[in-house]
Amino acid sequence: FYRENSSTLDLSFSCLPAAINITILVDSWCPPEESFLLKKLLENDRAIFVLLTLLAMAFRLPTSTSPLMGDEAISFNQYGGLPWREILFNYPDPNQHTLFSLISNVFLSWWGEREWVFRLPSLIVGVLAVPLVYQVGKSLSESRFVALVASLFLASSASHINYSHSGRGYALTVFLC
Repeated sequence: FYRENSSTLDLSFSCLPAAINITILVDSWCPPEESFLLKKLLENDRAIFVLLTLLAMAFRLPTSTSPLMGDEAISFNQYGGLPWREILFNYPDPNQHTLFSLISNVFLSWWGEREWVFRLPSLIVGVLAVPLVYQVGKSLSESRFVALVASLFLASSASHINYSHSGRGYALTVFLC
């Protein structure tokens, strides 16, 4: 994968996102004093939380205001603005993501019936899932490096980015799992 103390880089896994490659190869790319500063930064959990959150937002915000399409448009039209009792006790088809519908309807009642408001719960939990994966990974593996790589995988995952800006319950499911 990479050779320690080597001036050449083996990029046999070049299909990995750039952020992952940079993280894995940081010791090979950075002079010792910069590597030391980066290692000091990575020891600070608050800094990691902020950086991961900003990275997740940078990947997810640009498309969050695009028009509703497909199933998310159907969900918006069928379940947006319904009373909570009808959402909770009436399950007409599998297109209804009950918990997401309840949360998005609260947001819609606060900020009005706009497409970006309908998507806001997915965006919030999609962004927050990235630092959450870091915390869970750190507690399970007891390794900051493993936790950081796992959270960078999620931050740069095309599927999760799509879930995070789609008015559906998929990002919420990933966050809760």
